[in-house]
Amino acid sequence: MTKVLITGGPTNEYIDDVMKITNMATGKTAIELASRFSAFADVTVVGSALLHQGHIFNNVRHIPVETTAEMRAALEHEQGGGYNMVIHSAAVADYYSEFSFTLEDMADEIAAAVKEGKIKNNADVLKIMTNPQKKILSNTKISSVEENLTIKLGLTPKIIAELRKWFPEAILVGFKLLSKVSQKELFDAATELCRKNKMDYIIANDLSVLKTGFREGHLVTADGYQGKDFTSNREIFEFLDTLLAH
Repeated sequence: MTKVLITGGPTNEYIDDVMKITNMATGKTAIELASRFSAFADVTVVGSALLHQGHIFNNVRHIPVETTAEMRAALEHEQGGGYNMVIHSAAVADYYSEFSFTLEDMADEIAAAVKEGKIKNNADVLKIMTNPQKKILSNTKISSVEENLTIKLGLTPKIIAELRKWFPEAILVGFKLLSKVSQKELFDAATELCRKNKMDYIIANDLSVLKTGFREGHLVTADGYQGKDFTSNREIFEFLDTLLAH
């Protein structure tokens, strides 16, 4: 039986036990994909899409995850699962919270370093800023009265970069979202994403267009824009159907 793996929904990165970094993704595309492909394929969804939207498909296997690290671990565990297609539609967070601090504590530490003659150049200042002595622990709830709370962000791992390693035989489909850019910029970014990560197809979208209520996706491969546009999710799904049929 045909096997399809879909990632969907946002990943969330916790700042403390209560606050988190998230994005505007709804997981709607993953839900619609799961519903469509479950009619003829063995479907697995990795992500928060079904969880957040309250959807339950009896014939769809759901692996609930929340953070980028959890999604990465779940996908790595699925390697060797015989998937014919992997559709990476999740909006994976670009950043996570490394630690928090107050500007007052940072100013005190830099001032002390200057007084002690430890600041010789900008690199010395940056060293303190990226690894201050006084940090606010993230395993508790941060006080709600800190006026100058600051969060140091770090880059999350790029899951798309590992998909070809985990699923070498699968058709890999990803999505690229930019906002308020020219079509050339959008196509160039999607082409580079496809080429760099050995994806088969990227569907490129401009958020500023999507916000108008109009669905406009563009098919891109490692060779660039393929001259094919999608004006609805249905058209995207029909295209994916043809890929599986072959």
